[in-house]
Amino acid sequence: MARARLLPLLVLCTLAACQDHDDDKLMTALADYDYERDGARALLCECPSALDYATTPECEAGLGDLGDAERACIADAFDGHDQLAVDYFTCLVPIQRMFQECLIDFAGCGPDWFATCDEMQDAAAVDMCPTLPVDVAEAYLACLPS
Repeated sequence: MARARLLPLLVLCTLAACQDHDDDKLMTALADYDYERDGARALLCECPSALDYATTPECEAGLGDLGDAERACIADAFDGHDQLAVDYFTCLVPIQRMFQECLIDFAGCGPDWFATCDEMQDAAAVDMCPTLPVDVAEAYLACLPS
């Protein structure tokens, strides 16, 4: 159950980078987002049992570390929409920071301890970040680890 609640979080918290995209702004936005995303994953996995994992490494792997193939796929999903990707991931960076601060404030090992933070992050992303076209969003989601 807790894993299922994290899927929207990971969708919002997943980044891309890769291939032959030469837009420095895009790559910088993606690198910044990746850094913040990794911090959130570490915080979420401090109590792996609350997320139905046995160990911290299992939790971190289960929450989807993106490898080169996934990053390349995500970059391809935004192909032709580089400025949208820059705007999208740049928007998510401060939201990720707020999410991490919230996780620290609500840290605990009880079931769904992260729910308040998850809801805040989702609402902030919807209110503040650009909406992705359906085809980009679908291609992006297809790249995420299962």
